[in-house]
Amino acid sequence: MTQPRLTREQVLWGLLRLSIGWLCLWAFLDKTLGLGFPTQPRWAWLNGGSPTFAFLKFGAKGILAPVAKWFLLNPFLDWLFMLSLLFVGGALTLGVAVRIGGALGAGLFVMMYLVGFTPPDMNPFLSEHVIYALLCVGFVTTRAGHWIGLGRRWVETRWVKRYPILE
Repeated sequence: MTQPRLTREQVLWGLLRLSIGWLCLWAFLDKTLGLGFPTQPRWAWLNGGSPTFAFLKFGAKGILAPVAKWFLLNPFLDWLFMLSLLFVGGALTLGVAVRIGGALGAGLFVMMYLVGFTPPDMNPFLSEHVIYALLCVGFVTTRAGHWIGLGRRWVETRWVKRYPILE
């Protein structure tokens, strides 16, 4: 049985999903291993560094900045952030569990936007985090995991049929 040809829109949503997935997966790898993009090896999570420290210390200037500063050097937040990056990156890159990965990704990007929101230094309404969050919502609503990914096979698994939220 041959697969139907993908439309331009399906290819576009698939490529966008792969792009945001790789963005998150790369951030996870860089912060874990200290690949130098931008995490230097001495600040790697595996070397005892905090993956959230620099953002919370130097980038937290927005609405949630006072709350964010409470979490400086908090191992629980580091684990939560890193597991979120890994899950969102893995789900979106592979095209599996895109509903959960997209929703989690949208939440993660909105939180980062609110922590770093600093008008008039930047555009007062829009940043890359808002665009990434909107794309994540788009992935959930367009079934973007089915195109250029494993989503079609994923939805046929016993677990997804039993728990459709896993799609």
